[in-house]
Amino acid sequence: MLTRKLFLRQMGGGCLTLVLAGCGGGGDDDDTVTPDKVTHCSDFLFSPNHGHALDIPAADLDSLTDKSYSIQGTATHDHPFTLTAANLARLKAGQTILVVTTGIALEHSHDVSGGSCT
Repeated sequence: MLTRKLFLRQMGGGCLTLVLAGCGGGGDDDDTVTPDKVTHCSDFLFSPNHGHALDIPAADLDSLTDKSYSIQGTATHDHPFTLTAANLARLKAGQTILVVTTGIALEHSHDVSGGSCT
């Protein structure tokens, strides 16, 4: 004879089996870029650009303090500048930035905009 207690116990075990079977398995083959998978930020635009480049390591995106960078790249001169902790947080969140280099070289500075983290 099937009692209520036995019925519920069997149904509970069956549901647990279904839930566990639905969990799947295997590795993480999701290629979606999320803040915890970011390795660096690049693809910045410079106005004007004559060989400048910027690559920001992912570790910098969690900084609570401002960070200084160089955009020399293949140019013959450099423009140092600083990104605020808020700029770095925006990049980590997938947003773009717009800053102006503070280091004036050869009588010019650059707008640094965009940014893409991968």
